[in-house]
Amino acid sequence: MVIPICVFNATTEPVVIHKGTTVSDISVVSTGAVTAESSAAEQPTSDAVIDEMVSKVDASITEEIKERLRELLKKYSIVISLHELDLGWTDLVAHTIDTGDARTIRQQFRRHPPAHQVEIDKHVSDLLAQVIELAASPWSSNVVLAKQADRSWRYYIDLRQHNDVTRRDT
Repeated sequence: MVIPICVFNATTEPVVIHKGTTVSDISVVSTGAVTAESSAAEQPTSDAVIDEMVSKVDASITEEIKERLRELLKKYSIVISLHELDLGWTDLVAHTIDTGDARTIRQQFRRHPPAHQVEIDKHVSDLLAQVIELAASPWSSNVVLAKQADRSWRYYIDLRQHNDVTRRDT
């Protein structure tokens, strides 16, 4: 296991740390990220998701056909998404976006109200834990939050300027 260690210098002067010097005690901390162990109880099982899917089948369908559907869904349960961030991934294809010789678009950062920042941080940490990877790119876009009908927040990335320079590929 690799343990990243960060040493913080609170002074304005350089500090030399010699080999063998004890800097601090090491203690276990929680990052707040979603892990498989911590979220196992919160995430639905494939059986629960399949049962919910079958329960939504039209009432005119016989129980025999519903049971056959349930067995088919169980057989191919590996392709069923169990929750919003259960998206899967592949390394078989490299995704590229053709922008031709367009100049790099780097949107100026928009400040967000503190209440929005909490929600943005939550969405980003969920995405980092499940889907996305950190990256460094000269291209950047702002985050936009929109209130949904159920009063929850919807997280968007404002890609309108990027879309304008993207070459369409049918």
